[in-house]
Amino acid sequence: MSAKPKTENSFVGPVRIPQVYKDGLKSLLKPHVTYSDLVREAIYLFLKQKGIIKDE
Repeated sequence: MSAKPKTENSFVGPVRIPQVYKDGLKSLLKPHVTYSDLVREAIYLFLKQKGIIKDE
């Protein structure tokens, strides 16, 4: 068994983000966007939409 680093294609989870979309988000936000960053952003936008979070 060789210890090869996992590639992007080996990601298995409830949601798959297309590579093109990922690249677009990376260029928009910052160099290293992680999945949890996207989740956090989505939650933030959702709460903001509902009026729970107010921007000063």
